[in-house]
Amino acid sequence: MPANLQVNYAAKHAAVLSLMAELQQAIEDMPCPDDDKLTWAHHGDLCRTETDLEEILEYLNS
Repeated sequence: MPANLQVNYAAKHAAVLSLMAELQQAIEDMPCPDDDKLTWAHHGDLCRTETDLEEILEYLNS
């Protein structure tokens, strides 16, 4: 395997893991189900996030 492929892949791997950590933190920062600040907009945001993640997972598993 070419060394530059390994280096580039490793960099992308690290970047994706970092984005996943940021995503997890952003979701944890959203209102909890029993939070008085919870709105339908938050529900919509979470639904969109779920759909997007399902599509990403389907892509990765194909």
